[in-house]
Order: sequence, then structure tokens, then C-alpha cells
Amino acid sequence: MPSWTYVVATAVGIGGLFLTARLFSDPVSELSSSISDKRAIAVWPWLYGTVICVLLEVVYVLLSPAVGAGSVFAVIFGTISVGVYAPMSMMFNKQRLLADGPPALPHHPVSGYVLLAALVGVNLLLTRGWLWG
Repeated sequence: MPSWTYVVATAVGIGGLFLTARLFSDPVSELSSSISDKRAIAVWPWLYGTVICVLLEVVYVLLSPAVGAGSVFAVIFGTISVGVYAPMSMMFNKQRLLADGPPALPHHPVSGYVLLAALVGVNLLLTRGWLWG
């Protein structure tokens, strides 16, 4: 593949990242009545989710047989970059706050937590090949 295609792909990716962050800033502003609300919607979930995902991936890599360092690096940094548009959305519409009050959130989704635990368990089984040998 010619080297210019990498430059084009990088430029499209960076442009898409900023476009996604800009588009995400509108719903965040609609739900926010303060900067603290914006952080609670756009920054903290991304930060906590990224830390948890990276820790899980470290566990998966330690349990997986013979994974190369390049693959580990790509997967972990790919995880960090997946949702980075969310905190980047804070750059756009900084002073735009449209909600009358903070968003009302429903109770904790217990069934979602159970499903998440089951998926993590299955992933742990798959890393060791325990299901087929």
C-alpha cells in the first residue's frame, strides 16, 4: 500500500474525531445545567470505563498464551482512543447549558451488571482456551 494512504487515513481519522466530539457536544449541552453536569456526562464515564477496560485487557493478555508486545500496545491504546471524543466534546459549546436542572437518572441496571459480569467471565474462559481444550 502506498505511504500516502496512511497520511490520508490519519487525516480522516483525526477529522472524524473532532467531528464526533462536536456532534456529541450538543446532546451533552441539552442535558446539562452546569459544567459539573457536563463532566458527569462526558468525562467521568469515559475515564472510568477506559481504566476498567485497560485493566481487563491487561488481565486478558496475562492469561492469553504468547501475545506479542505490538498487539498488546495496539489493543490497549485502541481502547483508550475509542471514546476520547466524549471528553473532547467539552471544547465545544463551553458556556452552552440548556437544561433547567441536572438530569434525572434511573436506578442502577442490575440486569446489565449481571450481563457484563457474564461477558467478562466468558472472555476470561476464551483467553485460556478452556472451552475447547
